[in-house]
Amino acid sequence: MKNIRSRDVLIFIFVIIVTAFVAVSAIAKSDNSSKSKSESKSNSSKELKNYEKPNASKSNSQIHTEKITGVVKNLDKVANREETQAEKKINNPADKGNEVNEKNKIRESITEVADAEEVAVEDVAEAIKVAENQNKFKKFLIGTDYKNLGQLRSSLVHNRNQIKKLTKTVGAVEEGNQTAIQEQLTVLMQERERVKAVITENEGGFSLLGWMFRLFNGEENQIDEEEEEQLVEEVEEALEIADETEGETVTDSETATE
Repeated sequence: MKNIRSRDVLIFIFVIIVTAFVAVSAIAKSDNSSKSKSESKSNSSKELKNYEKPNASKSNSQIHTEKITGVVKNLDKVANREETQAEKKINNPADKGNEVNEKNKIRESITEVADAEEVAVEDVAEAIKVAENQNKFKKFLIGTDYKNLGQLRSSLVHNRNQIKKLTKTVGAVEEGNQTAIQEQLTVLMQERERVKAVITENEGGFSLLGWMFRLFNGEENQIDEEEEEQLVEEVEEALEIADETEGETVTDSETATE
């Protein structure tokens, strides 16, 4: 009888130890996963703000034009691929009509972003050029060109709207297109940082009559840092969708190979 009780006690202790080990392992795994996600998000945030700096051969204006032109071309390619997929679904009796309609809506959203960026890029690049090439004596006398900076501020509003629209397409496009959308979102965010930097660098400084011209042009609206952080978070969430889908695809592929 004593042997049976001793055995039961040992089994009970063993179960407790195993349960505790499993719980500790699960907590450690969860902590590592959270830490990994946090570090990944931090790196992603830094990358979104890491725009290509100007140099002796390329100005901010030139780099901005090249980057946005590239975004337009790449988005057009994605839209064309989405259109092809929609056509395939139309020819497939198993697919429902509403799914095809959703595909067309996504394609149209991507095309709208590409078209809007194509229209805006020339004016934004010119405004950057004007801001950076302003005559120093003129700037000292009357201050910075507030009207031109106002145009750049307006471009930030336009840019934010296009980015928000593009983030909504990430989870809806074909898996092969998600990485492409991810890359264009990153470039758009980086170019946003470029415009913000140009505004910040050119709006300050002493001038003799700057107060008067600022009065006529109106007080400049400060960049809302809270809104900027919210936008970064939205884009990071969109990038995570693409990363998670890519990870699932790799896992499925490895399983199929096994």
